[in-house]
Amino acid sequence: AAAQTGVDRGNWGKALEDVNRGLALAGSDAECRTRLEGLREKATAGLDAARIEEGKRTAEKTRTAEAKQDQERQEALEAARRFLASGDIDQLEDGQREAQKARDLARKPEDIQAAEKELKAVKDAMARRKDWAAVVDFEIDKNVKMDITGRAVATLLEQNLADQYRLVDRNHIQKVLQEMKFSVSDLAVWKKAQEFGKMVGARYLVTGNI
Repeated sequence: AAAQTGVDRGNWGKALEDVNRGLALAGSDAECRTRLEGLREKATAGLDAARIEEGKRTAEKTRTAEAKQDQERQEALEAARRFLASGDIDQLEDGQREAQKARDLARKPEDIQAAEKELKAVKDAMARRKDWAAVVDFEIDKNVKMDITGRAVATLLEQNLADQYRLVDRNHIQKVLQEMKFSVSDLAVWKKAQEFGKMVGARYLVTGNI
């Protein structure tokens, strides 16, 4: 009866367990065994069909997930190419992040190769990029006998640094200094120098006293 209920409800695994238990108890009762054998065939067929359907559902889920992954990979790859083609040095880090994402999502050999090619191109561009530097007017001690101004010293340094760095506009530097009410001496304090560097968008800060 339990086996029949399992078959009727489509509970194939439970039905098979009850069939096997029934066969063990049926002994020489031919009619009972015949009935149980019939139920086992139905339960076995039902279980096989259920496994096939589950396999189809799993395969469909896998295809859907892979399609989504491929779409995300393609979008990341295209974004990396846009960042690289833009010529905007500040966007290279975004380009590297997108290229790495495309590489992580790639499954096929040709997709892996395309992502790695883009990642290398972005990394090469980043290696050639110039960091921002801010050259602040130097302070000249009143006791120093020099016919030169702190601004002239800064200008001279800028000329020597121009090939290695992108230089923050001097007028912008002075404006930020005034807004923050900082002096050159304040920039000798690490925390204040960091704060100032963030405000002007520079990684390196060049200044001093003479």
